[in-house]
Amino acid sequence: MTARKKLLGILSGAILLGLIAFFVIYGNLLNFTYDAWLLSAGPDQVQHYVGWLMYRQATWSWPIGIVSNYAYPGGVAISYTDSIPLLAIFFKLFSNFLPKVFQYTGLWIMLCFVLQAIFAYLLLNKFFNNIVLSILGSVFFILSPIMLFRMGGHFALAGHWLILAGLWLILVDDKLAWKAWLALLGLSLLVHPYLLFMIFFLLLYKIIDLFLIKKALSLKKLLLFLLSALLWIFLLAYVFGLFTASQEVASGYGDFSMNLNALINPLGWSSVLSDRPLIPYQAEGFNYFGLGLLALLCLAIIKFVREKNKLYLLKKYYLLVLFCLGLIALSLSHVVAWDGHILFTINWPKFILDNFFGLFRSSGRFFWPVYYLLTLIAILSVKSWKFNKAVIILILALALQIYDLTPKIVAKHEEYQNKVFEPPENAQVFQNLSQYKHLSFLPVITHKYFAFFASEAAKNNLTINDGYFARPPKNLEDHKKQNIERVEEGLVDYQTIYIFSRDSNVLMKNLDLNKHLIVNFDNNIILFPYHKQ
Repeated sequence: MTARKKLLGILSGAILLGLIAFFVIYGNLLNFTYDAWLLSAGPDQVQHYVGWLMYRQATWSWPIGIVSNYAYPGGVAISYTDSIPLLAIFFKLFSNFLPKVFQYTGLWIMLCFVLQAIFAYLLLNKFFNNIVLSILGSVFFILSPIMLFRMGGHFALAGHWLILAGLWLILVDDKLAWKAWLALLGLSLLVHPYLLFMIFFLLLYKIIDLFLIKKALSLKKLLLFLLSALLWIFLLAYVFGLFTASQEVASGYGDFSMNLNALINPLGWSSVLSDRPLIPYQAEGFNYFGLGLLALLCLAIIKFVREKNKLYLLKKYYLLVLFCLGLIALSLSHVVAWDGHILFTINWPKFILDNFFGLFRSSGRFFWPVYYLLTLIAILSVKSWKFNKAVIILILALALQIYDLTPKIVAKHEEYQNKVFEPPENAQVFQNLSQYKHLSFLPVITHKYFAFFASEAAKNNLTINDGYFARPPKNLEDHKKQNIERVEEGLVDYQTIYIFSRDSNVLMKNLDLNKHLIVNFDNNIILFPYHKQ
């Protein structure tokens, strides 16, 4: 058997592990026509799916990533609805051949499990050079709590295999595989901007390591490659509309950060450990390790303390340590807390917080590369032992990890199974809408029924003036304000359906209501201008 066939055979085993994990946990989500689990869920899941629904109906435009009929009339970049542009653009190409109801989120979740398994195995086998140990260690990555956590709504952010691929490139390859790096940068940009930032940070470490430590890269080549990587990123960002229709920065840096207790704070993910307190919004910095990995990490720390050559190891890997410390600092933000107590705050100028750190608003996520490096170190703690002992230790740690996470994994299994999306009462009013082209929420979105309204808008090829976005579209509030002013003056567009979430009496006080159809929809008022009875 050739080395290539052997590798393919082993990778098939890793793929099988990923598939088993997916089908055991998420079951029927691979059913492309099953979308009730998305429509009946919370705002994060709805955001992903509605972005795809609107993008599918939108006419092709330039840049190609703009959803021109969503956040109308300005539009929004598909990247800022977290709808996984990589798949949204691909399936839009074949939209006419797809069933009327079609969701690809289940496929994405399955791919995340499979690719996580592949890159975890490749990474571990480079150090273990042993199939059994590498496969056992891969299960820790496949059942990563921080990846499973993101599969509860932030589906695009479950693409942790991109991080593992980046770690493989910095730890395994002694050369600068520039084609692989450019491909990885492009893929991460088409999945989620936060993952792009993480991959770029890994690339920065790689080129600095090759230049400063290994002396394998000249300054000229370093600058040339860095410039080409930046140009590549900006070109793709332009083509897919990231600069066109949405704000790139947002407030909140320091709120959605990581607590110092993150590794040991399960936030409901442990059957043994109790949750620890946080300051508000820090659940975004969830980075629980799991009891099995914590045990292996303690073992790795003990071995390091006893290591006679630890000063040599620190000197050898000091750049990687500094890189990790930088990511940890970014994750903690300028507001550093332990449990519910703020230890200290760094008073950055407001314009820096808004215009620079605003790019990294949910800063708690930037610990992920460090998290997976620690996972790797924890698993490799058994490397120096005899094979049988190493296997036993990994199996015991894995059993502890699975026992710890099982209640939450079971809950994940039940979360999206056999969901039914029930249309609300009065849903029939959205039949025969051929005279209308637009749907306008005023003054704000009606959150309770947004999934229903948005799906009906997509079904009837209507534009929507508002929605759920990771970054707010430019001029969105200005357009809404103009609409409100026109309605208050007694002017309505005969092609626009208006949904008032509140203040309908004030907003409609100058309208001749005898000319229009008014429908009470729970706590909302729907106005069908000049409705053809």
